[in-house]
Amino acid sequence: MRSSRVSYELLLGLLFIGMCLALIYFNWEGSHVLPSDMPTSLSARPIGLKALYLLYDRLGFSVERLAGPWNRLDRRAALLIVQEPYAVSRLPSVAEIEALKRWVENGGTLFYASGLPARGYDTRDPLSGDIADVAAKNVPSVARVVPTLVADPLLRNVHAIAVRSPIRLQFRRGAPYRVLFQDAQGVVAVEKWVGKGRLIVVADDLLLNNQGIALQDNAVFMANLAALAVGGSDRWILFDEYHHGYGFASTPEAVQNEDVWQALPVSVKTALLYLVAFGLVIIYNENRRRGPLRSLFVARPTAGGDYVVALGRLLQRAGATDLALQQLYKAFLQALAVTVSVDEKTPRSVLLERVAQDGVSDVGGLGSLLERCEQVLERGRPSQEELKELVRALDDWRRRLHLVGF
Repeated sequence: MRSSRVSYELLLGLLFIGMCLALIYFNWEGSHVLPSDMPTSLSARPIGLKALYLLYDRLGFSVERLAGPWNRLDRRAALLIVQEPYAVSRLPSVAEIEALKRWVENGGTLFYASGLPARGYDTRDPLSGDIADVAAKNVPSVARVVPTLVADPLLRNVHAIAVRSPIRLQFRRGAPYRVLFQDAQGVVAVEKWVGKGRLIVVADDLLLNNQGIALQDNAVFMANLAALAVGGSDRWILFDEYHHGYGFASTPEAVQNEDVWQALPVSVKTALLYLVAFGLVIIYNENRRRGPLRSLFVARPTAGGDYVVALGRLLQRAGATDLALQQLYKAFLQALAVTVSVDEKTPRSVLLERVAQDGVSDVGGLGSLLERCEQVLERGRPSQEELKELVRALDDWRRRLHLVGF
């Protein structure tokens, strides 16, 4: 019984340690490669934005990752960088787009890099729905595009940028956009003021990813953008990672069309799975039958150890060694039966078998002791030395078996 209990507790401990190690590993792994197929600042792959993230950090800007929906944006953020494509489960909701528009109107700068596929105007988008992505013809693999404006702070020391997108921008007639970059295939980048803030849309991904940030003056253009947005303040530059599958939304309006399981971070998913497995193991072990069924019985209270020993010594001094041994032997059998959960009238062979099932070694020695006690009681009048030897042996087995009531 004790050995099985120890094994059970050891198993639970190993499961708990395994859960902790798995959480540490998956949290570390997720911070480096999650998600691997998205243009995220967590990725050092060509499609990732980690180089731009580190560039801003080394330039002294406060750079963070937005791990929640656009509803969480506040005045502490000066610049938000959004790069398509989005994770399928994280497409922006109408409530998010409206919150994003309010944030820009209050002084935020949104840099939005759109990509394939080509698409028309979006009447549901109050911020950039007046821009369409149109397919361009005869686009080179990497195009060198010069700015259309001069003496503009955003384009200071920018002589050309490198792009590779097969789409170009088209905006509604009369929309208040300024064209920043344009080539023979069409408009590459535009800017418009929205309230106190500004929106910049670029039809490209090479401009700011790890593969293209060092080409032409791409890094200079992105540094100018950060300097104008942040100014002399300590406000943040945020990279939108939530819509790439990073983080978890806590607001109901942000997850109305989202699969909640897909929205959970990998480390949280792992923790939940381990907790489920942990609970199943506990339920299984607590309900597992440990041996054959047997009827319950009510154990009769046995005499306390101090009383039995005192009575045995009294009988020994009176010369009644047989009565002393009989009293001690009877108390030992009663305590042994209670400890192994059997009736005290159980045959000795069954009693010893139950002791062996509890993991006790040298059961044969215990059987020999019980047999010898019975032989001495049948013979009658044991000597003082023989009584002391038997009492000492009974006491040794009492300590080994942790008997109750003896």
